Amino acid sequence: MANPRLKLINARKEKNLSPRQIAEMLNISMSYYYKIERGTRNPGLYLAKDISSILGQSVDDLFIEDQLPALSNY
Repeated sequence: MANPRLKLINARKEKNLSPRQIAEMLNISMSYYYKIERGTRNPGLYLAKDISSILGQSVDDLFIEDQLPALSNY
């Protein structure tokens, strides 16, 4: 299961962007962006869409875990 935190970091690195560059593009502080990457803060929908746009991936791909928990049998 890919962790959204790791997916975000890997997508940023694939685009050869630093956290500072992304923060500047988003007009947010670098510390806030770092918190998003570390998973201690969750971006709002509009910020998640902006991050996804910069990185060329969907919001789901970046911020949703790959594997959903199994449903129990009834």
